[in-house]
Amino acid sequence: MPTTRSSKTAGACGLGFVAFAAAAFVLENVGAPSGDTVSNAKLVSYLTDHKDGLQGAAVLMALGGLLFLGFLGGLRERLERGGARATVPIAAGALFVGGLFTYAALKAAIPQALDYAKPYTVDTNTARVLEPLSYTSLIYVSIAAAAMVIGVSYIAAGHGLLPSWLTRGGYGAAALSVISSVAFIPLGPPLAGVWVVAVSIVMLRDARVVPAANAERGTVAHSRA
Repeated sequence: MPTTRSSKTAGACGLGFVAFAAAAFVLENVGAPSGDTVSNAKLVSYLTDHKDGLQGAAVLMALGGLLFLGFLGGLRERLERGGARATVPIAAGALFVGGLFTYAALKAAIPQALDYAKPYTVDTNTARVLEPLSYTSLIYVSIAAAAMVIGVSYIAAGHGLLPSWLTRGGYGAAALSVISSVAFIPLGPPLAGVWVVAVSIVMLRDARVVPAANAERGTVAHSRA
């Protein structure tokens, strides 16, 4: 099993990632125009009036991604200390966070240009192309999330590295991510977020249990002596 410090660090990183990513998604999508009939004026107004929020969301996603890598490192240690090779799910996790970076970059492209590529004016055709590109990137993110979750769940179930309820939930979340992606509905990121929260809580709980167990063993050994 992983050390107390690595479990605690990975669990904290996982919760931090979800918090930062959720905040980024809120900044990117609350109040955003949607639909095929949005006027050019509304689209331009949103991109110019909310450019600071969209750029801030990209920064939050970047910070969240760094925390996710910390979570991923602790998860890999947990799996491999159980005697398993975790190459595929960890690689899928790297693709997952890379896809989130791509999504955030696409959403922030025009706001960044407004500030750092002057004199730049919003081209509505470009804006209308970037929006479906960012949405499509979430479909790929969902597939990567499904591969990560099902891979970790499979390894954990075989070696008893996570609670059975969490491995079963992982299978369900991965299946729903794939099915929704086929329907072009990117449910993968929120489902992966819930799963990361659950795994992080288990890691933090284990970080408290291990010292207690060690102390108990030490007391028993002392009494026998």
